[in-house]
Amino acid sequence: MKNRLAVSVLVTAGMLAAASVASAAPPRAPLPALDVEPLPGTSFAARSAAGHAEAEFRRAQHNPALEQPWYGAANFAATAGNPWNIVNQDVTCDVDAATPALTTDIIVTVRANKAGMTDLGFYVPLADSVSTTTEDGTAIPNDFAALGTDAGILTLHLAQPLPTDADIKLRILRKAKLTCGAQGVGLMSCSFDSDFASVVLYDYDLRPSDFAHAPYASDLHVITPIGKVAAAPGLPSGPSTLPDGRLVWHFKQIEPTSNAGFSIGAYKPFVTPAAGGFPNIRIYSLAAVAGNAPDMTKLAQDVLTFYGKNFVPFPWKELNMIQLASNFGGGYAPLSAAFLLGDAFGLAPTDPPWEEMAQLISHELAHQWWGNLIEPSGGDVSLSESLAEFSSCFFTETTFQNRSQIVTNNLSFVYSVPAANDMALTSAAVYNSPKYFDIIYHKGSTVLDMLRRELGDDVMDAGLQEYVKEFNHDFAHVANLRAALEKASGRDLSVFFEQWFNRPGAIHAELAALVTADGAGWKIRLRIRQLDDKTRTFKLVVTVVYQDGKTQDFTQEVVPGDDGSTIVELATTQVPLRVRVDSQRLLLRAFSLGTPGDVNLNGLCDGADLVDLALRNGHKIMAKHQTQTFFYPDVNWDELCDITGDYAINPADATALEGWVGTQAEAF
Repeated sequence: MKNRLAVSVLVTAGMLAAASVASAAPPRAPLPALDVEPLPGTSFAARSAAGHAEAEFRRAQHNPALEQPWYGAANFAATAGNPWNIVNQDVTCDVDAATPALTTDIIVTVRANKAGMTDLGFYVPLADSVSTTTEDGTAIPNDFAALGTDAGILTLHLAQPLPTDADIKLRILRKAKLTCGAQGVGLMSCSFDSDFASVVLYDYDLRPSDFAHAPYASDLHVITPIGKVAAAPGLPSGPSTLPDGRLVWHFKQIEPTSNAGFSIGAYKPFVTPAAGGFPNIRIYSLAAVAGNAPDMTKLAQDVLTFYGKNFVPFPWKELNMIQLASNFGGGYAPLSAAFLLGDAFGLAPTDPPWEEMAQLISHELAHQWWGNLIEPSGGDVSLSESLAEFSSCFFTETTFQNRSQIVTNNLSFVYSVPAANDMALTSAAVYNSPKYFDIIYHKGSTVLDMLRRELGDDVMDAGLQEYVKEFNHDFAHVANLRAALEKASGRDLSVFFEQWFNRPGAIHAELAALVTADGAGWKIRLRIRQLDDKTRTFKLVVTVVYQDGKTQDFTQEVVPGDDGSTIVELATTQVPLRVRVDSQRLLLRAFSLGTPGDVNLNGLCDGADLVDLALRNGHKIMAKHQTQTFFYPDVNWDELCDITGDYAINPADATALEGWVGTQAEAF
């Protein structure tokens, strides 16, 4: 069949002059979205699986009634109206890895903001045993009201109201079994194996149950066996030794946030002291891979430099990067730290997975700005995950000089989210979509990348800097981001935010072109007919390829008319050989052809289209594996060349195209 494709190209191209106009075939609609999984065994599959697992965990944890913040930004203004606040939590953690179970001894310092506070409620996981006392050991009555099957509200009933002029310390001792979920899949709240004992997404700290925003400073103490090291966010010290010989590792978090987890392993820490504008950077990895810690440190510094230049300098004094088991399929980035799957450690820049690892690390480090320095308020999760993924794409595009990450995200959203599961980025229900990861990570990053292209890098950077200036250590909505970008650009961005943040979907358009002689030059008429009921305005890059191989880009504003169509006219002095529309996939879109087979958009299906199709032969975005169809985002795939609509460009498309040779574009 491959030979047949080559013959078809040669014969048809040679007979072009004699080709008669064939009867027009009906235009093909955009390919429908398929609800398929990534091709197993690919790096994209691993990254996607980790993201979906994290999304599912967050979706399951999300409680709109409580609206608990995920990252716990260092916020001060939002806590002023609380009836009481947590000032500090001093948490000692003792892990029984065999059960597994976790004992926490918490001394919580609270402060009343109004008189008469006698009942303090905390949102906590279920526990096997709980004791609550004052600092001097006097018992405090408590009760527990379950919320669902794994958590509830623990209420302490104080004998006297909290004073409003002094901090009070209370002690809560809890022991609970840990439910870590299925091993080997995605992001887990806890994990235990021969190398690691990690508790990273399990709410062992105390969170007020009757108001949302309550960050606090903390001191974390993690007990380990001899020969093991604990790792966590914050400034480390220790170890100190218990009477039974076990070790205690201490971590001070001076920033108001929420305590965010720890890991225990036979770590060999690699420490780079603060210098040159960088914070203290510590790599906690096992001895077998510790030799590559300098490379990981250099990558982290490159990421911090990039974000510091484009956004604002790194805002925290510490950065601890912590290796977990490889059944931890992604990353988690609380304030001043990044917990990462084990396979991300021990790589060298010459290893093929290095770029994939850089994507993961740059995403997680971006959360130090988006999610930690500024936390999304309410359901505006795009201000955390979409901005972090956008920042990662921006970093990898600049560093590795390719757009593979953002183009992959673009393709993944367009071709894997059915309309029934699609939601707006700002939808309060987006957590409930089974395609949350694709919408928030993939679409969200693509939309922000489109906005960067719309405004230009410098203006986008200035807008994000303005956003940080106003909302650092605070909570924000998407409307606040828009206002900051409008201030920096001097433009009204209401149309962009309405059609890309507040509406689901993408651009679906049918393309047709006519190329005619125009005096001493040539005229290209390009019709973009949008097929959705609600059309969009956008900037479109049209690339014209000439016979000498040179190219010329034209940037056009697409403003649809009443019928959803836009006519673009271009003038050239050379004969256009090909017309490429959004060849860099700068837009979130799906295209189809108004003139069947005219893949090069010169107004006629001819041998040149077969040549172009042959150049794309072998590219596909759907792959068969063990009788099933999976998604595989080939950045060189072009839907205009997929004549048969099977998500692959192959000899079957050439056979189909041959029947249309001679078909001309209708006049417009």
